[in-house]
Amino acid sequence: MKIKVFGCRSVARELYFAASFSKNETEVEILPHSITKQQLQQILDKADADMIVLAMGACRTVGLHSKKVPITAPKAHNCAALLLGSAERYRKVFSENEDSPVWINGMGCHHAGAHGPKCVVLTGFLPKTEENMSEEAREYVSDLSMIIEMLDQDFDESRAITVTPGQCIVEDAAEIIVAESF
Repeated sequence: MKIKVFGCRSVARELYFAASFSKNETEVEILPHSITKQQLQQILDKADADMIVLAMGACRTVGLHSKKVPITAPKAHNCAALLLGSAERYRKVFSENEDSPVWINGMGCHHAGAHGPKCVVLTGFLPKTEENMSEEAREYVSDLSMIIEMLDQDFDESRAITVTPGQCIVEDAAEIIVAESF
């Protein structure tokens, strides 16, 4: 199966790593942080693949839809959740950090909280800097299983969804995202 993966810069290294082991023919394209949803939708509409994988959180995927090719998207609030491996682990880490951590995922991606501590997801690819390795930063080891499962198209519905042609990614309070007809 030919898969086209679109991802944020904050997970670029992890995507290239996972793609190198995927059982599918996988092409990775890293998108600029400045891309709008309208621009991203245009890119998705033109993609030449059997399946599209969005390696980004709901912060970027809600509202996107499929016209001709199925889309797989993680049930993840943001890239930190994607790197932590599951929404469940993200919620656990989130609650351990005053319900408002400042995620430092590298490559310019920061999800600022209102008052919480700095949290770093260590992947082995994140360069150590003063900013992300300061004494007060809390470190969490990554789990790339969600990324790997999406690239292999071997995931369960608790971790990702598949949006078929004629469906749209919609925000959901319980499931993070769901697919609905439009």
